[in-house]
Amino acid sequence: MRALALAYPEVAFTLAHNGRELFRDNACTEVPQARIEAVMGEAFLVQSLAIEHVAAGLALRGWVGLPTASRAVADRQFFYVNRRLVRDRQVAHAIKQAYADVLFHGRHPSFVLFLELDPVQVDVNVHPAKAEVRFRESRLVHDFLYRTLHEALAQTRAGAAIVPPASLPEAALGVSGAPIYARSQGALRFAAAESAGAYAAVYGRPPAELLASAALPGALSVGSVTAALTVADSARETAPPLGFAIAQLHGIYVLAENAQGLILVDMHAAHERITYERLKAEQALGAIPAQQLLVPMRLAVSTAEADAAEQFADAFHALGIELTRLAPDRLLIKRIPLVL
Repeated sequence: MRALALAYPEVAFTLAHNGRELFRDNACTEVPQARIEAVMGEAFLVQSLAIEHVAAGLALRGWVGLPTASRAVADRQFFYVNRRLVRDRQVAHAIKQAYADVLFHGRHPSFVLFLELDPVQVDVNVHPAKAEVRFRESRLVHDFLYRTLHEALAQTRAGAAIVPPASLPEAALGVSGAPIYARSQGALRFAAAESAGAYAAVYGRPPAELLASAALPGALSVGSVTAALTVADSARETAPPLGFAIAQLHGIYVLAENAQGLILVDMHAAHERITYERLKAEQALGAIPAQQLLVPMRLAVSTAEADAAEQFADAFHALGIELTRLAPDRLLIKRIPLVL
């Protein structure tokens, strides 16, 4: 019922069971957002980005949830092809890749997206329940979805929130009437990540001991203050390039300090770089430890990509990845590197 209501806002829907009305929503011809709000909730529109893009005979419109509004389960994902709700692996992969740089692992985005294209370019008779489709130009559709969503999501920032249009003055709205972004900075909970022993090793002696030895009745001597500053300066010069962690912000960034000042480190990107460096180090030692997957993973690819995977199977095996070809556009991954 929800899926049909989202696809046809111009139609009124009423759902009753045992004489009890469970759902009712009037037609929303002039303001289709009202149907989105009725089905997805008011918070969805507030925490989402409006998408509207046309290119290469494809048109994509709808709303995608901000990374900060992700969910633990994928229960609010609606993708329509010519107003038909579908679940396609190529589409799911494109959306997942678009969110890859801004979403934590294990979290799922919310979205309501409508893809319009020539009916000749899509085959809807793939699944008995018409729940799956096959695109004639699957790579074109995949790249179109990925680029459109990736460019929109790249503009998001951690901690940003969309101010509802009703609460903004007219001057705060763009030419298209879309709301501007307003930063919402919450309180920072600072906590030292390193132990006191780590700081003692850097500074030569604990700061408390330094202050105690420098303290005089009523004042500090110039020599003691100079010595303290000299020790602090030398510590900054010997600090790692990314400095020492002093806080975590919004569960996404690490705030660190080095000789040049403060640094914000994206934990997700840092984790990927660490994994990449581990793979390089293991490859340099001659072998990358790998593990068999309990349930092999199926991967939808293009025919050219499947051909390349078969051609370079030995190279993948050297990287700890074992795969076989199931179909012209399907791969089966049986083994992956242990660090992954």
